[in-house]
Amino acid sequence: MFGAHRPGVTNLWEEFQADRDQRGFARDLARATDAPLPVRLLQESLGSLRGAIGTPRQLTELLERYEKAGVDEVIFVAQAGRNQHEHICESIELFAREVLPGFAERRVKSEADKLERLAPAVERALGRRPSPRAVSLDYTIWPDHEAWQHTTRNGHAADGRGRRDLANAAFGWLVKGRNDAQLDVIFGSQAGQSLIFRGMERAYLSGPRNVRRGTLQYHVRGRRGARSWVVRIADGQLVARPGSDPRADATLRLGAATFARIAAGQRTPGSAAMRGDLHIEGDLKLVAQLGAALGQSSV
Repeated sequence: MFGAHRPGVTNLWEEFQADRDQRGFARDLARATDAPLPVRLLQESLGSLRGAIGTPRQLTELLERYEKAGVDEVIFVAQAGRNQHEHICESIELFAREVLPGFAERRVKSEADKLERLAPAVERALGRRPSPRAVSLDYTIWPDHEAWQHTTRNGHAADGRGRRDLANAAFGWLVKGRNDAQLDVIFGSQAGQSLIFRGMERAYLSGPRNVRRGTLQYHVRGRRGARSWVVRIADGQLVARPGSDPRADATLRLGAATFARIAAGQRTPGSAAMRGDLHIEGDLKLVAQLGAALGQSSV
């Protein structure tokens, strides 16, 4: 929409048709040819907004060029102008059938690569974050319509679990709806597993922290091999680092997908152990205490 308009009087469609060439919507830009779709930035000093109008092969080639440039999200508008509903549905179905599958196959790996690529920057950014600001005691929020509303009452969480449950909800949205193969790609990587262990460290700090001193050895299996982590509980802190400790009090062996679902609260350690997806050796009491401290069901 450009210019001034009088509600109930101005005909936006007629104005658009009258000056569409000057607004970057010239019809000759969308003429049917077999040539690659141009990604023009300017047309007579105005933005060229042809967008993705063409055959499935042309759209695939255009989107691959955007993909190589680092673009990982694109929004299409098909319901504009005088397009009929049937034509819009045909266009969406054609796109889903002939263009989307190739990009969907690469999506999980692309997300995993992006997570691993950004992990160091995210870690540094979180390290620069200032401490939470203090609020007045009469500050009130009303979370009646939020997904995590059960964790707080008028902005207060008497047992200190509100922030932890909020983080768990966000992580749960990341895991929800993905199959084991997709979770394996994401959480079979060191960056993905680091995300879970960092969450364990934060959850432990916001919990009761009454677990006795001890060391846990994790072996998390993925399609690209197993990764080992050592979790040490001492002096009111939980610290997780990559590596091995032959003197660990307990050893846990599990798959990356199982690890992610337990961390998201979508599986319990007990059910995973009974189904053979989680193997524990050593001090079961220490493992159970840690699970309770992190808000999980005990093994």
